Amino acid sequence: MALTPAQLQAAAYVPAGAAPQFTATSVSYIRTIILHNTDAAPRVVTLWNVPNGGAAGGANQFVLVTLAAYQTGTYEWKPPGIVMGTVGDYIEGKADVGNKVTIQMYGFTT
Repeated sequence: MALTPAQLQAAAYVPAGAAPQFTATSVSYIRTIILHNTDAAPRVVTLWNVPNGGAAGGANQFVLVTLAAYQTGTYEWKPPGIVMGTVGDYIEGKADVGNKVTIQMYGFTT
């Protein structure tokens, strides 16, 4: 199985309502997630790793962070990273205020 390095999610704003930020179209491995607060006020961001057909909840939440004004948070995982093993698995995210925090994801696809 060959792995291809990929930008899994180009920079985009995290919405105020929970919504998919990246959906696996093949087996994918997330190694890095970058969150950046573009606002002058602190912002809270929540991320969930949701299996295909599942729902976001406490059991699959993996990031809950308050980013200070203009702060960037970089989250990196050792290999293999966050494994999106089934097509349709997704990362869901929300921010306390929409269009203030950006998200980018990098990793590998098969």
